[in-house]
Amino acid sequence: MAGSVDSAGVIAITDQGTNILPRWDPTGQFIAFDSDVGDNQGRLFVWVMRADGSERHKVLTQGSGEVRMADWNPSGTILVHIRYPPGVNGASEIYVMDTTGTGVMRLTNNTAMDLYPRFSPQGDRIAFSRQSEGQVPQVWVMNADGSGQHQVTSLGGTLPEWSLDGDSLLYVRENWKMNSSAYGVVAIHSLVAGSEESVTSRHPSQCP
Repeated sequence: MAGSVDSAGVIAITDQGTNILPRWDPTGQFIAFDSDVGDNQGRLFVWVMRADGSERHKVLTQGSGEVRMADWNPSGTILVHIRYPPGVNGASEIYVMDTTGTGVMRLTNNTAMDLYPRFSPQGDRIAFSRQSEGQVPQVWVMNADGSGQHQVTSLGGTLPEWSLDGDSLLYVRENWKMNSSAYGVVAIHSLVAGSEESVTSRHPSQCP
């Protein structure tokens, strides 16, 4: 969809309910997002629409809990997302499904909060944030089938995004246990070198 990126070109493409966490598909023709439209309990589910807001629809899902935070694989055929399985005390797990909501497969199985899954540009890996009870979140990476799960950050991390070559992860360094200029910043983790580098700074006066 062509248009300006300044404020004069802003167009609302949703007009009901709460609609958050939009993600473009690889072609730029569709957008996946969280919405509570039509849910009398205010729960959020994955919806998809065209880039102009047309053909808006809830992706069919199995189960009764929220289904959220979708991201597309490079071919635009699979949506990685989170769910809250029953009987897991509020923990969220990562799943994949096709764009019709079928072919559901669970990738993680633990008692932590697994959030913000993101497919790598090659589609072979998924980065996500995992937060165990009482611990700060960390960025993890796994293979697209859920195997090879491993932690990649050490100082706290959430909201991961891949570099175009798949060699690095941009993320927010987060540590709610500490108030220092080392946290609340954007950082990059090199998966090749295993190094972490802050790319923004936080003024010490904000850290009493």
